[in-house]
Amino acid sequence: MIWTIIKMMGRASAMDKDSTDGNRALASSFEGRKAQGILVLGMHRSGTSACTRVLNMLGCALSDRLIGAGEGNENGHWEAVDAVELNEEMLASAGSSHEDWGPVSPEWRQSAIRDLMVERASVVIKEHSRLGPLFAIKDPRMCRLGDVWIEAAIAAEVNPLVVVMLRNPIEVMDSLESRDLMVSGYAELLWLRHVLDAENSSRGHTRIFFRYDQLLSNWQSLVTKCRNGLGVALPRNTPKVHAEISQFLSQSHRHQHADHAAVLDDPTRSPWLRQVFEIMLRWSEGGEDAADYPALDEVRAEMDRSYSVFARLLLSEDVTGAAGSGRQLREQIDHLQKESAHHVEALRIAVEAAESERAAVDQRTTELESELHRANADLAEVQALVLAEQQALRDAGERTTELEAALHQANADLAEVQALVLAEQQAKREADQRHAEALSELHAHEIQKAELTGQLATLQSTILQRNEEIAQLFAQLREGDALRLQAIGESERERDRRIALEHEVETAQNRIAALQSQLAQTQATARQEAEARIAELAQITLALKEQQQISEEAATQASEARAEAKRLLQQVEQLTRANEVAKADRTSNERNLAARFDELARLTAIVTDEVTRADTWETASQWLSDVRRIEEGFPAWWAIMPSSWRQRRAHRRYRSAGLFDAAAYLALYPDVAEQGMDPIRHYILHGMAEGRTRPQPS
Repeated sequence: MIWTIIKMMGRASAMDKDSTDGNRALASSFEGRKAQGILVLGMHRSGTSACTRVLNMLGCALSDRLIGAGEGNENGHWEAVDAVELNEEMLASAGSSHEDWGPVSPEWRQSAIRDLMVERASVVIKEHSRLGPLFAIKDPRMCRLGDVWIEAAIAAEVNPLVVVMLRNPIEVMDSLESRDLMVSGYAELLWLRHVLDAENSSRGHTRIFFRYDQLLSNWQSLVTKCRNGLGVALPRNTPKVHAEISQFLSQSHRHQHADHAAVLDDPTRSPWLRQVFEIMLRWSEGGEDAADYPALDEVRAEMDRSYSVFARLLLSEDVTGAAGSGRQLREQIDHLQKESAHHVEALRIAVEAAESERAAVDQRTTELESELHRANADLAEVQALVLAEQQALRDAGERTTELEAALHQANADLAEVQALVLAEQQAKREADQRHAEALSELHAHEIQKAELTGQLATLQSTILQRNEEIAQLFAQLREGDALRLQAIGESERERDRRIALEHEVETAQNRIAALQSQLAQTQATARQEAEARIAELAQITLALKEQQQISEEAATQASEARAEAKRLLQQVEQLTRANEVAKADRTSNERNLAARFDELARLTAIVTDEVTRADTWETASQWLSDVRRIEEGFPAWWAIMPSSWRQRRAHRRYRSAGLFDAAAYLALYPDVAEQGMDPIRHYILHGMAEGRTRPQPS
């Protein structure tokens, strides 16, 4: 990479002069302000160069020594030579490179070498800050080392601001494939590594996310985002500069174009790619969301874990060639194309030989056609017999199936009836128990009623006795009144006796009233309880009768079900015996027909082979030549790619050339899909010989 930088430095003198003059003007206009450094992070081919140049035209200072234009970037890279060299050195010291999709070593990040690199990066930052208080540094490698540069900026007393440039990964893949002949799968891994590392290293710092398509369609939004998101007012935001930027950002910057849906809605794309790109799209439109951090961290962690397994298989040098040289690969392709011409000539000679052989095959075909006609007649007769036997077997099988289903249903009904009978029996037992308990309780109430009746009779007898005593007392009182009138003043003892008797009478009357009230209440309560028990006994008796009726009906149904099941079992046994006899007859017929089928198959195979060879040799040869030409057009690195990737790309080319539709072939022949074999390989090795249809792309 260093030799590339040195070569490009010769083309950078004009841009360096313009940048230096502009930096001096900026330094004078911003004199006395604290320096602010904008770090432009982004994957290669993601518009970081165009974004940096736009920032420069709007007032951001750039280094005096820039890498000039080169192949694939005719408008300049706008990268500082000292920053690029330091990034290359840092990656090398960590055992990595700018084309390595793996993580920077954690051990390196904790080493003294990293601390030294932070100090050296701080020196570079200070040199840039002397150009003006607002400057920009850009290098895609900084995505991998963003934490180092941010720490260096802080150490240099420069406020680090981050612009993360994004581009549709399909456009990036296509651009890298066009420029460097890098396979899309490896470019996808590089895109993920640069985007994820750039996001992770700048998290928590002042930053914005901006897309390349936004820059081309509405670059003024970059000015708004810098003002609102970074707190930076770009000083050269004038109409004249606007015209210069619009001229600079022509559509010539965009050599590839792909819709976002081509990534988000394509299930064949990596889930990592779709998830990260979807989050970045949302962030570039509405700002970042901290809720997405765990998902991004998980993808980054999964990539780190996968790297240890697949690193040796997917090193960039292995994918792009020994030295990553597109020129060498093109030379190899030219060589392979020349060899392809020789193979085509050899196939042409083979076709001519096949045509001379066809005449002999035609004669043999005529002889075999008459024999085939006779064999076909015999075959038709045999097939009619087989069809009749097969129909009889199918009828017997259908009847057996029906009977088995009926038996199964009968067994199910029987089980249901048995369960119902058991439930009724259990309900009857519970009702009997409740009836016994009710009778016992009623008997207890009867006993209590008898006791209360006895007590009532006793009380009534006592009351009658007391009434007689009271009557006697009243009689005595009436007799005593006459005597009292005569002797009212004679005896105080008689008066006291009368008062005591009156009190005793009153007490007795109160007692009688209380006993009568208690008796009436007790009789009412007993009467209510007796009526409730009688009603409950009536309901229980009715339920027992209903349960008994249901049990009798269930028993009848169960008996009928058993009889039907027995009848069905007898029918099944009869049909089973008949089926066994039919199977024996079928086996005998099949053995008798086997010899004839074998002979017919042999004759048919001979005739079919000869006819197929004669009729399809020229077409098949041309088709194979076309397939061979497609395969010879594959690049040299094709063989080291994963088989699924090669197969998918090859099928796409065969379909585009109108030679073979792999998806349609798998749909026609599911057995091929079950085998997991490549469809076109199966057709060449087996399908052509078996006479299978070759689907033509629609």
